[in-house]
Amino acid sequence: MYTYIFVLISSFLISFLSIPSIMHLAAKKNLYGRAKPVLNGLSRRQISSLGGIAIFIALRITHSIFIDIPNFPVNYYIAALFILFLVGLNDDLTGVKPLNRLLAQFIVSLIIIFPGELYFNNLDQLLGNLVLNPIVIKLGTALFIVGLINAYNLIDGIDGLAGLLGALGSIIFAYLFFRSGNTQLALFCLSLFGALLGFLVYNISPAKIFMGDSGAYIIGFTFALLSIELINQLQQSPINLAGIQIKSAFGIVAAITIIPVFDGLRVFTLRLLTKAHPFKGDNNHIHHRLLKMGLTHTEIALSLSLTTLAFCILSLSLQHLNPFIQLSILFGLTLLLNIVSHVIYSNKNNLMANQTPKKIHSK
Repeated sequence: MYTYIFVLISSFLISFLSIPSIMHLAAKKNLYGRAKPVLNGLSRRQISSLGGIAIFIALRITHSIFIDIPNFPVNYYIAALFILFLVGLNDDLTGVKPLNRLLAQFIVSLIIIFPGELYFNNLDQLLGNLVLNPIVIKLGTALFIVGLINAYNLIDGIDGLAGLLGALGSIIFAYLFFRSGNTQLALFCLSLFGALLGFLVYNISPAKIFMGDSGAYIIGFTFALLSIELINQLQQSPINLAGIQIKSAFGIVAAITIIPVFDGLRVFTLRLLTKAHPFKGDNNHIHHRLLKMGLTHTEIALSLSLTTLAFCILSLSLQHLNPFIQLSILFGLTLLLNIVSHVIYSNKNNLMANQTPKKIHSK
C-alpha cells in the first residue's frame, strides 16, 4: 500500500513542481503553440502547450524508480513513447506536417506490435465465429493505437478537458488492473494519474498551460496499450466487480475512450463530407459546440467526464451481453447525446436569429 502512495505523491509532485519552470521558459523564449479558446467564447489567446514535458518527466521518473512490469514490452514502450513525445513536442513548437505525424504514429504502433509482441490475442469475443488472419488482427491493432493517439489529441481543445478525461481513465485502469492482480500495471496507471493531477492544477480553467500534442500523445498511446493488455488479460482470467463477472473488457475500454473516439470519428467524417482537409483543425468538436451553447470550460470538462464515468458504470451492467452488442449500445447512446446537443444548439441559434431586430429600410 505504501508503494501506491509513494507513486501517486511522487508523480504528482514532479509534474506539479516542473510546470512553473516550463511556463517561465515558454514566456522567456516566446515558446507558444496554437492559440486556444478563452473561457466563455471562441476568441483566441496565446498559451504555452508544453505541459506534456512535465507529464512525460513525471511518468518516466516514477516508472523507473518504483515500477517493474513483468510480461509487458517495457523497453519497446519507452522507445516508442520517446519517439511520440519528440514528434509531439516538435509539433507544439514548430509544427509537423500531418502525414509525418501519422507516419510516426504508425511506426511506434509497429514497434509495439512486432518486436514488442503486444497486440490483440484474438477478437473472438467481439466478432463471434469470424476467424481473422493474424496479420489482419495486427493491422487492426495498429489502427486502434493510431486512432486513440489522435482521438486524445483532438479532444485537447479547452481548459481541463483532456487532462480530466485522462486522469479519470487512468484511475479506472489502475483499479481494474489492481483487481485483476496485476499490481505493477496498476502502479503504472496510478503514476500517470498523479502526473495528470499535477498538470491539472495549472490546466483547470482559466488554464495557464496546455499539455499540447506531446502530452495528448502520451495519454492516447498509453491508453491504447493498457486497453490491449486489459482485453487480453480478461479473456484469460475474468475478474469480479460488485458481484459481476467481467470476462470481456471491450465494453469497459469503449466506455473509457468513447467520448474522444466518437468525437474524432465524427469530425473526421464531416471534414471528408465537406471536402475539407481531414487533418486541418476546425471549431466543430463537441467542446466547441458546447462552448457556443454557453457552457464554461469547467462545465464542459466535468459534464463529459461524468458522462464517461456513467458509461463505465453502464458497461458493467452490460457484461451479460455479447461484446459487440455492448459496443453498439455505448455507441448508440453517444450518438443520441450528440444528436440532442446538436438539436439544442440549432434551436438556440434559431431562437437568437428570430429575436434579432430586423432593420427597416425606407425608400
